[in-house]
Amino acid sequence: MRADSFAGQVIAVLSRRTPQFSAPPGEPQTFPGRVHALLIQARAGTGAEPDRTATPPPADRGARPEPAAPTPPTRPATLVLGGERRRPGRPAGPAARGRGRVIVTVAAVLAVCAAIVLSSVQWRHGSDGGGGGGAAATPPHEIGLELTAAGSVTSVDFSPDGRTLATAAVDGTVRLWNVTKPTDPRPLGQPLAGGVQPVTSVAFSANGHILASAATDGTVRLWNVTKPTDPRPFATITPHAGAVSSVAFSPDGRTLATTGADHATRLWNVTDPRAPRAIGVPLTEVAPVSAAVFSPDGRALATTATDGTVRLWDVTHPAAATRLGLLPPATDQPGTARPVAFAPGSRLLAAGDGRSVRLWDITEPARPRPLGQPLTEHTGAVTAVALAGDILAVGGDDTIALWKIADPAAPSELGRPLTGHTGTVTTLALTATILATGSEDRTVRLWNVG
Repeated sequence: MRADSFAGQVIAVLSRRTPQFSAPPGEPQTFPGRVHALLIQARAGTGAEPDRTATPPPADRGARPEPAAPTPPTRPATLVLGGERRRPGRPAGPAARGRGRVIVTVAAVLAVCAAIVLSSVQWRHGSDGGGGGGAAATPPHEIGLELTAAGSVTSVDFSPDGRTLATAAVDGTVRLWNVTKPTDPRPLGQPLAGGVQPVTSVAFSANGHILASAATDGTVRLWNVTKPTDPRPFATITPHAGAVSSVAFSPDGRTLATTGADHATRLWNVTDPRAPRAIGVPLTEVAPVSAAVFSPDGRALATTATDGTVRLWDVTHPAAATRLGLLPPATDQPGTARPVAFAPGSRLLAAGDGRSVRLWDITEPARPRPLGQPLTEHTGAVTAVALAGDILAVGGDDTIALWKIADPAAPSELGRPLTGHTGTVTTLALTATILATGSEDRTVRLWNVG
């Protein structure tokens, strides 16, 4: 039982050793602590002790009997903690003090019983022991309606303010949704024409005014979404020789990273989104690059390739990006693309490892250090990861596992895996309280994880 809970405070008040049980005869009983008034309905008596019956004096012969005294009216009796305790209409005396002891004893017993019940409920529901004094957090659960697409969902992303969700699918379109009220998401305008070929990735800029979309036809489109109900095109570029697999904005919104089937990652200056400019030379790999992710401080970039390689780059100066380090190969299902995500602080990286996820300390990028044990909760390869605060979401097969990583060396799972999708989970986006998941089953689902 938490000491700052209501039941804990009641017990603390009632268990203090104070003179309230030993007040001199005729003096009011006092109780220290917070003032809590307990209104007790009782019929006021005459002051006689309840277990004794007064013997009337013998009546004189021929005397007229005295009329019976009227029954006193019913009065409320009040027990006050933190001030004086008086029962209106009843004098303070041995009988009153006896009844006071009974009332206090009953109140104490009831408080203890309530505390036991509350403690049992908190224990059974897995209170996280956080700083709040309220009830345990609600377990993660699905909210709202399914957002359907005409094909498999390939990418989802929240705007920085969390009010808009962008979704992409293999039907070649991008859709915007108003998720201000997650339980009732609404489409915003008509779908955007993302390209003739399937759209592979969408991403919002840091200020939420630009949306980038990538497609397998080799194009990247920049959209003005300052007014989400009426998006307008900014520019279209062809950054790679083949399909574009992903887009990602730097935290300051000035740089866009694109990855492609041509084994390269390219950086673009999008300070003027109407005229993007290439920065430096392509960052090349030995296999097609499936994704790139900026660290929260914008100084590092993690790229993942289809051969299972995860590489770290120093992009402090985008025009002169340099290699920093390489994660060791996956221990499970090597040669599989490994989704990655940075934690706040930029020194912790989550990376897929076959059917599990590993956390890496990258304080020294040239020598990444694994933390704890692999997090395993899937029967197939991990296909997507997302991090927000100290919550890690992991998608694989048709389920999503949630982990609390406040202590990266000893993560704890948050409830059971989320189920509902009927196809492989392909993409995740996470805010502080809402998780969006996309799947091959052509749906996007929203979940409350806060």
